[in-house]
Amino acid sequence: MIPNEPEEPVSSFAGFMPGSAVIPEGLDLTASIDGATFDAEVRILHR
Repeated sequence: MIPNEPEEPVSSFAGFMPGSAVIPEGLDLTASIDGATFDAEVRILHR
């Protein structure tokens, strides 16, 4: 079985640098987005 060719090249979806991302210096990717803490941080193991 051979998949159909895409109507539009996939590279057009990826933008100018396919397979990469531009991350500003100093951005913490591990920081919580909403400021919430994980249960394990406050020693809650099961809910």
